[in-house]
Amino acid sequence: MTARSRGSAWLATGVLLLVATSGCSSGTVTHQALNRAFGQTFARMYALQQQELGHVLGRPADSAATCSRSGSAATSGSGAWLCTVHFPAPDGHLDPVSFDVDVAPIGCYTATGPPAVVGPLQLRTPSGGTVTNPLFAFDGCFDPT
Repeated sequence: MTARSRGSAWLATGVLLLVATSGCSSGTVTHQALNRAFGQTFARMYALQQQELGHVLGRPADSAATCSRSGSAATSGSGAWLCTVHFPAPDGHLDPVSFDVDVAPIGCYTATGPPAVVGPLQLRTPSGGTVTNPLFAFDGCFDPT
């Protein structure tokens, strides 16, 4: 077997595994599971953003989140959600900020924050470089049960 055919075999196996596991979740996305996962991911992304900006993290982001289905009375399921967290303002108080969150049935999501609060897509570092703002948009996955 050549290196090229081994690579093709591994690729085919990876695609098959992805297809086989993409429908494995037997659970339903719930607001409790999303609250927990989103809050923890937000807190980590906030800490990363502050590190990139050269700030000493005096007060960690609160990891509590409140998520609800956008435009729906349902409290579970995939689709559009709105997750609110408490964003530390420069003067130390906490401001509620909401992220648009698109949740897949398998428990993976993409969150987009409001640029007016979380900043632009690109941030200027203290050394004059630019980095992608980790709070502008981020992905995460969780067990939807």
